[in-house]
Amino acid sequence: MALKIDLEKAYDRFNWDFLELVLSNTGFSDAWINNIMKCVSSATLKLLWDGKKLEGFKPSRGVRQGDAMSLYLFVLCIEQLNNMIAASVNEGLWKPIPICRGGPAISHLMFADDMVLFAEASVEQMGCILKILNDFSLVSGQQINFSKSSIFFSPNITSDLAENLVNMAGMARTDSLGSHLGMPSFHGRVGPISFWEVIDKMKYRLSGWKASTLSKAGRVTRISSVLNAILVFLMQTTVLPVSVCKEMEKICGDFLWHGNSSDKKLHLVNWATATKPKHMGGLGIRCMRHMNQALVGKLAWRALHSCDEFWTKYSWLSIGPLIEFTLVPASHLSLSDKIHNYWIEGVGWNWDVLREVLPQNILSFLQPLTLSNGVEDIDGVIWSKNSSGRYSVKSGYEVLLNSNGEDLQRVWKWIWKARGTQRLGAEQIENNFFRINDVFRWLASNLQSINAQINGVSWDIVFAEAKTVQVAWQRDSLHKDGLKYLSFIAWQPGGLGWVTVNTDGNVNSRGGGCAGVFRDHFGRWLGSFTLALGRCDPLEAELWGIYSALRLT
Repeated sequence: MALKIDLEKAYDRFNWDFLELVLSNTGFSDAWINNIMKCVSSATLKLLWDGKKLEGFKPSRGVRQGDAMSLYLFVLCIEQLNNMIAASVNEGLWKPIPICRGGPAISHLMFADDMVLFAEASVEQMGCILKILNDFSLVSGQQINFSKSSIFFSPNITSDLAENLVNMAGMARTDSLGSHLGMPSFHGRVGPISFWEVIDKMKYRLSGWKASTLSKAGRVTRISSVLNAILVFLMQTTVLPVSVCKEMEKICGDFLWHGNSSDKKLHLVNWATATKPKHMGGLGIRCMRHMNQALVGKLAWRALHSCDEFWTKYSWLSIGPLIEFTLVPASHLSLSDKIHNYWIEGVGWNWDVLREVLPQNILSFLQPLTLSNGVEDIDGVIWSKNSSGRYSVKSGYEVLLNSNGEDLQRVWKWIWKARGTQRLGAEQIENNFFRINDVFRWLASNLQSINAQINGVSWDIVFAEAKTVQVAWQRDSLHKDGLKYLSFIAWQPGGLGWVTVNTDGNVNSRGGGCAGVFRDHFGRWLGSFTLALGRCDPLEAELWGIYSALRLT
């Protein structure tokens, strides 16, 4: 069984005497304890009644939420509950639940006041749990909120036993523990339906966006910074079904190409291209399946190199601990025995001793294995795709995308770094502007060159302006008599000693306003102003901007 415990007003109920005792047992000096307790006990509270502050008073317990020190003090105090549970497990009173056959047993998960307790489903175990919780509540001042706490039972538990335990604990029975530290709790077989809540969350975020006001580059930014980020925490520990990944990519793709509109529009670039990193010619949108695999790969890397952590503990033998196969009772063996005691350096296994304690099939399993006492002989695992030899999510993701073509990667890096709006890079992908290697080499030679100029203007700026002209021309942005004309309006400085002022007015549903900026003949900023006008028409807003600027000159 699993009990999800909720503490009632956890920060406000801690007993100060208990806190002082905890600090003393932790090893703090008297001077430190006095300073900390003065900070805790010097707080003053005032109540608001009908909008007026009442006379202040001093609390007699609790720590202030939001204070940087309060979190550490709370953790130190709640750690005493952890110690009580660990002591009960060591004494054999609390029977934890093994994660798997031959795996480590787990009695509780605890992070600050968010805790889940695990034990065998029996009356004796429930009594042990309730006693520990009651003892902790008495000494610390904490109180269990039984109305918000819940119990989850294995399907193998009979309904009579479950009902008896529920009545004994005074908590509600649940079929799902919900989420713990932001991660959903899965019960039974995990399938696509288990993740519809995440998909609904993505759709909810999209419903509040006005996609019609965003360019494609703006939509790419929203997808990369918001939609993709929603899933990162979940994908770090869970392998998502392929159908769920495809559904999430479909949501992102539809938003990219036609916004919130329900009208079907042509996807101008296939999704495989859009999900490539920018330096590989893509838009930098993540491929959900590959990102999930890369993030889970980080867990596998940690499991290989962090064997001392609880969640990565495993036996050095795939068959399990050798003590489970001994021919003699475990009580006849020394608990301090280590496997290296049965290994003779330079000779091999001490078969004469091992034959007395292990059966022949286990000896055959040990025969090809060797031990070493030398640190220099220890094997290790490195990640060849990273210069540091360590696995990273970024390198793992690029391996899954089959990264190749380093020359083209350099060109795309220069395109995205060129001085211009991000929209230009996005249009590159959309229009497939460059398709042949000769054009790539020409583009690379100019972007790479620091001194490349055309009529005194840096080449990357010319490239950005040329791309802007091409986009405007293709989209028929300006028309006159059936022909297309382009005109550019740019700021021009005044003569030597002159000050140039630019003004503008704007009107929306909330009212109108105007603003202006003053610059000298070098283009340097001298000052600016803004003015809220209330309800007016656009012409009045423009005239108010000019009038306000003249008044300031």
